[in-house]
Amino acid sequence: MQSEQNIVIDDKTFTMIEVEHTVPAVSYLVQDASSSFAFSGDTVSAPKLWQALNRQNKVGLLIVECAFADERFEIANLAKHFSPTSLANELNFLSHQLQVCVSHLQPDEEEKIM
Repeated sequence: MQSEQNIVIDDKTFTMIEVEHTVPAVSYLVQDASSSFAFSGDTVSAPKLWQALNRQNKVGLLIVECAFADERFEIANLAKHFSPTSLANELNFLSHQLQVCVSHLQPDEEEKIM
């Protein structure tokens, strides 16, 4: 699958979108006729994802990683992962509100991240 290529399975359209990480990484936009959601794995910056989501007015949910607490921002940035503040800054690029669920929290940092 190539970046921003659509694959249709039954009534669902899957779009892979490149994101920035230490190794090649992607996010996925999943859509049907009435709704859509996005899932992103490891990333520190996702301009292509925000652009894709801004083109869709029915995206209701984003599942995104936030691996490190803010006090470990430098490590998060070097490892190309979000911290709460960096994720919040990136979410400002969205043109509409949606529900955000956070995944990939480092063990023992859940309370600091959430």
